[in-house]
Amino acid sequence: MKLNKETHLEVFQFENLLDQSSIRHAISTRKGGISEGYADSLNLGYGVEDHLNYVEENRRRLAGFMGVPFERLVFQKQTHSTNYKIITEKNFRDTRENNDALITAEENMAIAALGADCVPILLFDKKEKVVASIHAGWKGTVNGIVDKVVSALKTEFNSQPENILAGIGPSICAENYEVGPEVIEAVKNAFANSSDLISNYHGDKAHVDLWLANKTWLINHGVPENNIEISGLCTFKNHETFYSARYFKNKTGRFASCIMLK
Repeated sequence: MKLNKETHLEVFQFENLLDQSSIRHAISTRKGGISEGYADSLNLGYGVEDHLNYVEENRRRLAGFMGVPFERLVFQKQTHSTNYKIITEKNFRDTRENNDALITAEENMAIAALGADCVPILLFDKKEKVVASIHAGWKGTVNGIVDKVVSALKTEFNSQPENILAGIGPSICAENYEVGPEVIEAVKNAFANSSDLISNYHGDKAHVDLWLANKTWLINHGVPENNIEISGLCTFKNHETFYSARYFKNKTGRFASCIMLK
């Protein structure tokens, strides 16, 4: 990933997506907004007890970076589901309840996912010109939200895996993601390569690699490994740059991962 400091916002961008002239994307950081205290400063989440006018202004700044009107920066109400919504010119103003992934083939429609340790994933089909923004916590990961989104790209947009570029963004790394028996069992049930995903067993706990887990879904669909870029940035380690729910014990803001077709 590369850090972009060209504007008042500091955002990260995937190198494999930066090469594509027909899209624009960004992973926001904590910097460049007006929120205060624990939400300092570019908090983009309404559900974290921040002032609503601060969040709106922060979102306007992100929309400005993306080059779209405020209303065309599209968020969703995330619930750790595997639900996705296809965004069109007709429905982009509708309420987006209970979704954790957005897909669009419309131009100048920036679709976003919020995060603060969960895995953000951006997809771009460079042939069919369609993009997706995914929020994958452990539940979304084991239940296959990436699997469902890629399947939707195939069936709804005729996407071929070899044309899909993927970016797996800043989120908590295995080193800092200790989980209990429920998550361990879910990972074992979901992934044939679970031994590669679970490490450092101690008692009834272990550590899980959500980056590799979501990469596994992509590879299983036929997306070439060379098309997948993992940021390698741990939100827990880099809590001064990104919000981290685990580091701050849920008293923190939310950053966004967004993508659009120009």
